[in-house]
Amino acid sequence: MGEALKTDLSDFVKKSETKPYEFNFTIKITDMNQFLNDLKALVINHSKTIFIIVIVIYFLSSYTDIKAGIMDAWSGK
Repeated sequence: MGEALKTDLSDFVKKSETKPYEFNFTIKITDMNQFLNDLKALVINHSKTIFIIVIVIYFLSSYTDIKAGIMDAWSGK
């Protein structure tokens, strides 16, 4: 009869070469006093912005309580 149909497709499959990736994240603070001075300067220079962000987060987290209080006061409860 003739040749049988070849069903072994392993010759056609390309195997991907997996290469391990190495990530090294090291944070070195050489001078802790300099870090603290920079942090203090950041807070002092941007205190208004930090305050506004904290207020916005507070209002967003307690929106339902604030709304309920305003609605109760509006209706005279």
